[in-house]
Amino acid sequence: MDKQLPLGRDIHLTSSAIECYISKNITGSDSAKLTGIEAMTLSFLFELKKPATMRDVMDHFHIAKATASQTLTNLERKEMILQKSIEDDKRKKMIYLTEEGKIIKESYDQKFDLMNAIIEEGITDEEKEVFHKVVLRIRCNLGRDY
Repeated sequence: MDKQLPLGRDIHLTSSAIECYISKNITGSDSAKLTGIEAMTLSFLFELKKPATMRDVMDHFHIAKATASQTLTNLERKEMILQKSIEDDKRKKMIYLTEEGKIIKESYDQKFDLMNAIIEEGITDEEKEVFHKVVLRIRCNLGRDY
């Protein structure tokens, strides 16, 4: 049996493997060329079913303002979203998913569903339950209980 890696290293390697899979099979395989966070942002905006703000995106993904701003700017440049200033506060913008964004989101959802099926292959429901508890415990240990 191979020597077990420290959990942090094992999690990092698994995260890297997932990122590589996403780059090769999901975001790099079509003309939209979205990053993983851009695809997930489209999905979040779609599931929200109402216009969102940058704060909504930041809070949902636990990312910095600069990261959220760059992601939204890229999505707007790719015509996946539209950002409109609010009458009361021109600094605040509402984010709307475009029709093109909705179409691409559906395509990406199918690809992410396939990836998740591959990841979960051969893993029992009990193992998944234990895994989720362990991951939550790790996030809590790191002071991030989301």
